[in-house]
Amino acid sequence: MKLTQKSGAPIPSTGPTQRMKLAQLAEISTGPSFLTPHPTALRLTFATNAPDIWSALREESAPPILACCLEPQATLVWRQDVTARFRPLGPEEAMMWNEAASDTRFDVLYEMVATYGGEDGADFRAASYLKDWVDMGGLADRRLSS
Repeated sequence: MKLTQKSGAPIPSTGPTQRMKLAQLAEISTGPSFLTPHPTALRLTFATNAPDIWSALREESAPPILACCLEPQATLVWRQDVTARFRPLGPEEAMMWNEAASDTRFDVLYEMVATYGGEDGADFRAASYLKDWVDMGGLADRRLSS
């Protein structure tokens, strides 16, 4: 995966995109969306504590009893090589994932995060979500416009 700045110059990399710095994210193109979810990534909503059960099983501890949740739980599920992965998402991050997966530009995503959770720190929150998705392997590639 290669990232470029608005100027078209490549973003310097010392390794895989997992090492991308938050400061570099501010330079990413604000043209059409450049986010492509990993082909195996699914955003699911559970009315039960399924993610808690999965976590317990992963940690080889006794799973909790199946229970209904007061609020639906958004969870991102994907495969990394042959290993199934999952990550619970908070409401703001779930909204941003949904919009990013629908080809919403990053500058619009930022505005949506600012509207959803308040302007204070919205740029950092939006960039942090993006960095987390890169780090966990939830994105397949990036499409940057000129």
